[in-house]
Amino acid sequence: MLSIVKLQNTKKVVFYFDKRVLVNYHRCISLNVNMKTVCVSSSSRFADKWEEVKLILQKNGIKVFLPSDVIYKNSAVKITDPKLKKKVMSEFFDIIDNSDLLYLIALNGYTGISSAVEAGYAYAKGKEIISSEEITDVGIKPLVSKILTPEQLVEDINSKSRKI
Repeated sequence: MLSIVKLQNTKKVVFYFDKRVLVNYHRCISLNVNMKTVCVSSSSRFADKWEEVKLILQKNGIKVFLPSDVIYKNSAVKITDPKLKKKVMSEFFDIIDNSDLLYLIALNGYTGISSAVEAGYAYAKGKEIISSEEITDVGIKPLVSKILTPEQLVEDINSKSRKI
């Protein structure tokens, strides 16, 4: 969690990530600002888009998790072994649990089976689901709250952060 601290009786503002850093500084007034965490999901067909989206979001101070964070440490992009697939899905569910929202890369509306499962899981966990394009799958489409490009997603997250 990113925190902003205004030092009393001064105009100084300090940014820090660990509150313990300033535990003994009793003249601080702390205002916490949550750094948003986005979990990106898509069909492995769109793996080339993962890094592109990650760069846009990270450049704007948003923490990003990609499928490749789990997949590449386990094997290649396409996983065919059922036991390994189960392990990867379980690890990705943990990532969804620790994210603020799920961003679906849905080129031409396509998500794929794994992304459909991840969207269902995220929805059941109360996570917001945002898509890059209108979803064609009628089972997933109602779960999506917004359709935003990566740049629009950054604007949306930043506008919510300003309201805190």
